[in-house]
Amino acid sequence: MLFSSVLDALEDEPGAIDFYIGHELGHIHRGHLVWAPVLAPAAVLPLLGTGLARAHEYTCDRYGLAACESAADARIALAALVAGHTQRKHIDLAAFGQQRRESGGFWMSYHELIGGYPWLSKRVAAIESLAHGEEPDQPSRDWFAFVLAGVTPNLGAGGASSVLVFVATIGILAAIAIPAYQQYINRAVLVEALSQSEPVEKAIERYTIEKGKWPESLEAVGIADPELALGRAGAHRGVLELSEQGYLAVTLAGAPFNGGALVLTPQVSSGRIIAWSCTGNKLPPKMLPAECR
Repeated sequence: MLFSSVLDALEDEPGAIDFYIGHELGHIHRGHLVWAPVLAPAAVLPLLGTGLARAHEYTCDRYGLAACESAADARIALAALVAGHTQRKHIDLAAFGQQRRESGGFWMSYHELIGGYPWLSKRVAAIESLAHGEEPDQPSRDWFAFVLAGVTPNLGAGGASSVLVFVATIGILAAIAIPAYQQYINRAVLVEALSQSEPVEKAIERYTIEKGKWPESLEAVGIADPELALGRAGAHRGVLELSEQGYLAVTLAGAPFNGGALVLTPQVSSGRIIAWSCTGNKLPPKMLPAECR
């Protein structure tokens, strides 16, 4: 596959175009595309799949060099890949090739290890060495980059960087979703506490109708056990408390409620309780059921 942008950049350099075409023909001659389906299962393996892809590029650069009339053509072609049509004439390829020494750091090492293309500075340096009949001298990579790259699979399109994007997206969603889910769970416990208090409210209403006064205790309305088991498998405990001031409270101990309570206050009309209002005491407003906010 040839890109028109690269051909345009090399319009006046037929020898450099030979390098470009020779490089692509190298992929065909070496059977890289033919073998790709066969090697696909192994290509996703960390380090191995991307390492093979980078080796393909180095190999095909040798094909491109063989197709050129001179090493200068190869340099021009690589300069176009590095800097594009406008700036390629101003690039110092020797200095650029020396920049490969900077690729031994962690981030540059990791970026290369999870990618299918070598750093262009390394490709330039390799072509310069081959043009002089020497084997390329490439710098070593950061050892920790190998550790991290060793657990980063090569998933093809988008490179392994797509994995990083995926992991980052999951991290962001988790940072949002986990607190929201925990808030939902906490609110569900309070909703359950509100629901379990309804029979007690009814018992108090009956008592006030029969006796004409506020009950002195929960036992007086037939509630022997003031504790409520709340949440999944009763993980949370609530305690019903009847106040002489005329309200019913459900206090929840332990995290995340830490002694906060739902306070249920009777609304009285003509000497009878007609409704109950709910408020929170020492509980975050977002945690409260809708009817208690």
